[in-house]
Amino acid sequence: MNLKLLIPALCSLVWTSLSASTSDNWANWRGPEHNGVSRTANPPTEWSETKNVQWKTAIPGNGLSTPIIWGDKVFLLTAINTGRVDPSLPRPEDQPKRVFNITHPNTTYTFLVLCLDRNTGQEIWRHEPTHLIPHEGTHKDNNFAPASPVTDGKRLYCWFGSSGLFCYDLDGMLLWERNLGKVRMGASLGEGTSPALFEDKLVIVRDHSRQSYIETLDAKTGKTLWKTERDEQNTWATPVIVKHSGRTQVITPGSNKIRSYDLDTGDLIWQCGGLTGNAIPCPLIEGDTVICMTGYKGHKAMAIKLDSKGDVTGSDQVVWSVDRGTPYIPSPVQYDGLIWFNQSNQSMWTCVDAKTGEVYLDRERLPGVFNIYSSPVGADGRIFVTARNGITLVLKRDKEFKLIKRNRLDDDVNASPALAGDQLFLRGRNFLYCLSNKGGDKKPKLVALKGVDVTKLPKLAARPKKTIGPNAALLAKIDAGPMPKDYPGGNGHQPWVDSWMKKFSEKQRQQLGTLWAEKMRTDPNMPNKGNSFVKILKHVRETGRKVESGPRRTIHGYVRFEGKPPRRLGLNMTPESRKMYDKQPLDEKVLTGKNGGLANVFVYAKRGVERKKYSMPEKPAMLDQRKSMFRPRIQGVRVGQKFIIRNSDPYIHNTRSLSLRNRMFNVGQPPKSADRERVFKRAEGPIRLGCDFHKWMAAFVFVMDHPFYAVTDENGRFEIIGLSPGEYVFEAWHEEFGDKRITLKVDGSAELNFTFKSGDK
Repeated sequence: MNLKLLIPALCSLVWTSLSASTSDNWANWRGPEHNGVSRTANPPTEWSETKNVQWKTAIPGNGLSTPIIWGDKVFLLTAINTGRVDPSLPRPEDQPKRVFNITHPNTTYTFLVLCLDRNTGQEIWRHEPTHLIPHEGTHKDNNFAPASPVTDGKRLYCWFGSSGLFCYDLDGMLLWERNLGKVRMGASLGEGTSPALFEDKLVIVRDHSRQSYIETLDAKTGKTLWKTERDEQNTWATPVIVKHSGRTQVITPGSNKIRSYDLDTGDLIWQCGGLTGNAIPCPLIEGDTVICMTGYKGHKAMAIKLDSKGDVTGSDQVVWSVDRGTPYIPSPVQYDGLIWFNQSNQSMWTCVDAKTGEVYLDRERLPGVFNIYSSPVGADGRIFVTARNGITLVLKRDKEFKLIKRNRLDDDVNASPALAGDQLFLRGRNFLYCLSNKGGDKKPKLVALKGVDVTKLPKLAARPKKTIGPNAALLAKIDAGPMPKDYPGGNGHQPWVDSWMKKFSEKQRQQLGTLWAEKMRTDPNMPNKGNSFVKILKHVRETGRKVESGPRRTIHGYVRFEGKPPRRLGLNMTPESRKMYDKQPLDEKVLTGKNGGLANVFVYAKRGVERKKYSMPEKPAMLDQRKSMFRPRIQGVRVGQKFIIRNSDPYIHNTRSLSLRNRMFNVGQPPKSADRERVFKRAEGPIRLGCDFHKWMAAFVFVMDHPFYAVTDENGRFEIIGLSPGEYVFEAWHEEFGDKRITLKVDGSAELNFTFKSGDK
């Protein structure tokens, strides 16, 4: 997609071939800067079905494409099931059972390009480029018009995936068309990648279960300029195009590798592994780095230098990374050096620094919303987050969570919004809304396009008004508060609730029951009953009588390595460090002892720990630099505990922290210098520590807000003392093999064992 300069850097520019008016339009699905932000838009803060709706148009068929805005025109794509059956094809009910109950269609679809008047929502022109039966089905939340068009102000490029690529002028004349062939999406989940436009080149990425590839076309003629095969399975991420040091890069996230191609030749410039599967979110450009993220079966965000060459996986070219809270379907929004995103498709909101990856807001619960497919957008110092139930939260552009307004429309919303001028465009399942202060306090006249029967559109039931109860003020205050930080959500909801109910006294359970009964009676159609109950439970545990506690328990455990451990390699030390040893020292990443016991594994209670203030250790934590190695290699440190850094060697060291939630530090220590002291203020881990003078040196610190953790000894043994009865989730983390979790009910002293093997990560 075309990009405009976002933040100047010495040698990195994001270019656009468009006129200066590009910034006033929304020419591709992520906007003029390809990051979800408009610098010129000033949309309304508040709206409803009867307030600030300039127009509302019923759209035929189904589509997920973002409205594209240029001048006084709005463009979008849709696909209409005509119902015309091909009797030679099997009926959906006669087809074999597939994952997600996906069936292949046996009816003809009309593919439709629409152009609407930006001021009225009335149709200006339409074109039906093709009529056909799609060769495979889609996930129930996908459809056959998921990609967004893109324009340069002269031509409009409309991509229906396997059904064809079509180029129009903005008055609706077809200029050229291409059939790029059929793809076979894994599990028939459906296509979704939008085309990317740069000057006179159009880029299409087609990652699927067969031979994936990237293809660049001449935007004027549609002829192929180059085509390169890719080692990828399903992805849906639209690439970003950036000019860096005189070379134009096409950067494509992938489940196997993030790859950068030369736009002119198709040559691979660099690649980097590390993302999780099913790449969907679009990349972001921040100065001299590109930021890519994924959130399927794990979480990862990575910032990679644009001057990279070759394979930079695991190298210093990766400036920072985050391994939690990243999105699955939505793309992040980047606004003035900050990036916001939600976890998976959930309502857990994170804010990080675009340059450093420092986490300012860590998975804060968004009130009143649950499931999100739409990508957030930003303008005029505000962030707009739209959930699938039609609720949009308007947030302040801030490192902290600051809710300005909560708005709702009577439609389901999966498509991403568009911003232009004083308007915000939201595409729902049935309607396209134009939101503007020009709409005023009145219900707009519905515009129904040809092919729409408004009497058959599904309607959402109106929410009844709340009744008032004796604890109305208290319940309103609880509703406005945040979700508890230890709440896991998803499948962890019920075990978390059960564990706290067991800890509550009879008086607390009665208080919880009273408040919840009133909430159900006075607000029966609350947006998310589970979240509402959890917030009331949080209030009771924090304000009620102290939780009754029983005798403390001890966990004994063992961590073993299964199979043959990897060979330990010799460390390539500097001469001054090598002199400290009689024999060449070996790396200490994987140390095994008796019966395969695995050393240096950090084991801790990740969930279920009672939230209260625990006594601090009497002694400070210590990190010593001895014989050019950090000692200990891994340790736990409490929030607020003194952390002493010492240099016991006769030469200089430094200790650099790569933390995300705590302030990073870089402590230099010449020989015989005094100990240095630091204090971690937030729970976080693992934090990697390194020495710039001696690259092989590494240590890891977990900053904990409770004392229930341990590090395995040379034979893989550990002990955690002082737990109260209850259900806990324990995690074992190893620097080479990643983490494993076990849920354990503790009602007496118990044993907890973990097993790692080669290939774990």
